[in-house]
Amino acid sequence: YKENMGSEAVKGFKNYLNGNTASGYFNGLFNEYIKCLENLYRDGIVSDADARTIRNGKNNRIVLKQGGKIAQKDAGMFASCSEAYELLLRADTLLTDEALTGMNLKSYIRPNYVCDTAATRIELERSLDKVETKLGTVQKGQRIINRGDIVDKNAYRTLETYFDELQKTERN
Repeated sequence: YKENMGSEAVKGFKNYLNGNTASGYFNGLFNEYIKCLENLYRDGIVSDADARTIRNGKNNRIVLKQGGKIAQKDAGMFASCSEAYELLLRADTLLTDEALTGMNLKSYIRPNYVCDTAATRIELERSLDKVETKLGTVQKGQRIINRGDIVDKNAYRTLETYFDELQKTERN
């Protein structure tokens, strides 16, 4: 996550617009564009390639690591650079295509989130390591079930775990 990316882009855009308001051309028209750009950066902009990676994933939630904190975000909130550009073009309909082209809007759109597949894989492995796979535990000499007892779900899981562990021990 590139924290200052959005504020720098909005500041640059405002500076550009303020430099062009002397002619009165942009007077009062750019507020919707600024608001749109701020919203895009707040929600998150990713590269087109990262957007494809995110959308091809099976999860609709993305795990974010920002500074040492881990958070989750809806994958649909992110816009690719191309999508952000299209949304910015349509932020207001008062300006002509010629005026919008002259504003060079693409130069104010940069990814402020980066998909780190290596870090994602490491976090996934850490999470999987924390998952307890055993459903029941059996101490040496412990009686699991007595003759004539009805096998309930818990006893059945404990027996399954015992047999799985027994098979692993026999293989080694």
